[in-house]
Amino acid sequence: MSKTTYTVDEDTQNLIEIALNCLVQLSEAQLDEAAAANLITIADALAERFNITRTDLEEQHHGDEIIYKPRGGVFGDDEDVDVDPTLN
Repeated sequence: MSKTTYTVDEDTQNLIEIALNCLVQLSEAQLDEAAAANLITIADALAERFNITRTDLEEQHHGDEIIYKPRGGVFGDDEDVDVDPTLN
């Protein structure tokens, strides 16, 4: 059985993405693993209906700064490249 997908305007798409992010964050606060998994299942189903690609982020700490990057790095690599300042 094929599922219907919906195309929405950009503002609505942004609102849906915000709501999905809230749903995923709420899942992380669940004490019951089954409840957390159910919330993720709902978020994934909604994302699929609205053609929203899920991106898993990882939290990286750099001193007092927290950076959220896609798993696997921005360009498919996890390594931070140190640039030699004398090369500029």
